[in-house]
Amino acid sequence: MLCLLMFHLLQIGCLVFIAARASKLVPLGFTSATQLHAQRLEIIQITSESRELEKVLEGGIETGSITEIYGEFRSGKTQLCHTLCVTCQVRGFLCSSYHTFASLLFIRK
Repeated sequence: MLCLLMFHLLQIGCLVFIAARASKLVPLGFTSATQLHAQRLEIIQITSESRELEKVLEGGIETGSITEIYGEFRSGKTQLCHTLCVTCQVRGFLCSSYHTFASLLFIRK
């Protein structure tokens, strides 16, 4: 029971970390449609090199967004994060991945 509680606390801590990092990148407050349109034009979609996954993601993983990748044990989550990290670095982006109970990928221009 204690292990399960610790696991849930770790999950909550990770989500709080992601939310804190995202809140620093995304300013809160009023945004006009013109500003929003300009921000959307700067978004780049990173390809996973998989046609089927691109259909599901509607073109790729977007910069400036949080995309959750989950699945069964040994289903390829970590491999996908590593592949995306290399794809980003080849294109000149800063990229790092973190692996705890889930795989996290951060992409910056």
